[in-house]
Amino acid sequence: MSTSPPAPRRKIGVAHLSHAFEIDGRTMPVLADVTLDVAEGEFLAIVGPSGCGKSTLLNIVSGLFPPSTRHVSVNGVPVQGINPRIAPRLRRWRPHWERSSIHSRPCSPRPTS
Repeated sequence: MSTSPPAPRRKIGVAHLSHAFEIDGRTMPVLADVTLDVAEGEFLAIVGPSGCGKSTLLNIVSGLFPPSTRHVSVNGVPVQGINPRIAPRLRRWRPHWERSSIHSRPCSPRPTS
């Protein structure tokens, strides 16, 4: 009798995540209905053109941006901000975030020729 290996434990879960930025009084959608599960030990690459929301997704999962929904979890715990264990490591980057406008304004996709 063969036994199946245990199912991999979900490390990161994103369900039906949407996110938009407010720019000059207009709403700019960046992510729309993103669903993603990453198992423990799984290697994942997120690729796409400039401005498609890759960094926004990673910033939400890491707690740097607040999620527009509570359907983002790491180790089964909803993401509600920066993990206090890694916050000291992020402090040295804070002056860069404050100088940069990229955290509040997404890039426009490049035109295709």
